[in-house]
Amino acid sequence: GVVQEESLKWVFFWIGCGFFLGELLGCYLIFAIAIADFEACKTDLATMVVNRIKTMRLIIFVTWPLITITWVLSSSGACVVDDNYTTIGYVILDATAKNMYGVVIWSTTW
Repeated sequence: GVVQEESLKWVFFWIGCGFFLGELLGCYLIFAIAIADFEACKTDLATMVVNRIKTMRLIIFVTWPLITITWVLSSSGACVVDDNYTTIGYVILDATAKNMYGVVIWSTTW
């Protein structure tokens, strides 16, 4: 990793976690407002959009924390899991976090 001193690495990790939690809170609030607004419309299209927003919310709130957990378990973090497994985990999580989110957005607009 970039930071060679073990304790400093974890200081930066926890600082990053603080910002990450702030980002998740912002996402949660935006999704909550959007869901409430569309649910108030009470149309079939609004119901479809609410379901898509809930799916996007699920993708974000499952994959993003799992990416962080994967880093903690990797050789860059606590060195608990072999690099081969964490690489596979990153690939799957990256594909899910970005591509599935994009597919949901794309399918909503078409």
